[in-house]
Amino acid sequence: MSPTIRVKKLSKVLKSVNAINSGMILRKSVFKKMFFDEQFFLDYIDHDFFKRFVKNGFKLKQLNLILYQNFSDDEANINKALVRYTTYAKDSDAYIKKYGNYYYFSFIKHTLKLTWKFKSLIFIRKLVQNEN
Repeated sequence: MSPTIRVKKLSKVLKSVNAINSGMILRKSVFKKMFFDEQFFLDYIDHDFFKRFVKNGFKLKQLNLILYQNFSDDEANINKALVRYTTYAKDSDAYIKKYGNYYYFSFIKHTLKLTWKFKSLIFIRKLVQNEN
C-alpha cells in the first residue's frame, strides 16, 4: 500500500484505497474489464487504476506482509530529482484534468517538499514555467 493510503475497512475487504502497483497481485480476469490508462507514464497510473478497480466492483484485499523498496522521495541527487519531478508534473497534470483541481494541492505539496529538501527554488521555478 502507498504511504498515502486512505482506507475504510469493512472486515478484511478494502473499500477505498489510494495504493501503488508495487507488489500487487491481480487475477488475469481483471484485465478483461480493466487496463492501465496510458496517458499516465509513471505517477498516478496506479492511483487511477485503483479508483477504477473499485468503481468496477472488484474487491481489494491486503496481504499481511511488508514490502521493502526504494521510493523516488529518497533521491539525494537534485538533478535526478528534477528529472523525476518533470515526469511527476506531466502525470499530475493528466490526473488533475481527469479527476479535478483538488489534486493540484498534492502537486503543490510535493513541489514544496522538494523545495525544502534540496533548499532550492528550482522546483518552484519549474512549476511556474509550466503554468504559463
